[in-house]
Amino acid sequence: MAEELKDLLEKLSVSEEESKRVFSFSRFLSNSKGHEAWVIGKVMSNEKINKEVMYRVLRSMWFTKEVVNFVELKEKVILVKLRDVDVRKRLLNLNPWLFDQNLFSLTSYVKDKEIEEYIFNLSPFWVRLYNIPFDQMDRKIVLKVGETIGEVMAIDWRDRDGGWIEYIRVKVKIDILKPLRRVVYFVGKEDAEIVCAIKYERFPAFCYKCGIVGHKTQKCILEGGQKELY
Repeated sequence: MAEELKDLLEKLSVSEEESKRVFSFSRFLSNSKGHEAWVIGKVMSNEKINKEVMYRVLRSMWFTKEVVNFVELKEKVILVKLRDVDVRKRLLNLNPWLFDQNLFSLTSYVKDKEIEEYIFNLSPFWVRLYNIPFDQMDRKIVLKVGETIGEVMAIDWRDRDGGWIEYIRVKVKIDILKPLRRVVYFVGKEDAEIVCAIKYERFPAFCYKCGIVGHKTQKCILEGGQKELY
């Protein structure tokens, strides 16, 4: 639709009356609480969402004194108008955000950027890696194992007392349009192969058949031959 509209506008011959410009007053303002504090998100799910309820829930979870306005730009793509850059940073750092087990993938709003240019399918999640031998729990090994899942963003492998625990927590950026990885085969000392199980924290609903986020097993999209995910 966007491409068709673009082609039509390029071929359009406008009259003198139609060529008159309408200018935005905001372009003359220097407002620290303007668009640089905004974020844009997409509901990464094929489920029907009650948007008004979602807006209320998110406002309560975000716990901000500032007014938060939601504007739906297109189906399931929502502009969130915040008024504080620090709030924006906090919300992005606390990704992922879920509503009713559906992922609301947030990213920074960029002025004049087309909706189609935003990448919503890459989202950070904390995962737990089990079965890595204690004597091999070092940064290099954790990075190697974590990179098989996605881009490693942070590592948290110690408990409050500073000792090793039964698993290592790693924050990774995952492409949710790809099937979820369930295990990592780790080859340790003397070529001993160990199966490292993966457990995802605060994870949205996904399909156990195709392993993709955004729909449940009984509504598997790929099994039904549908190619469009969201």
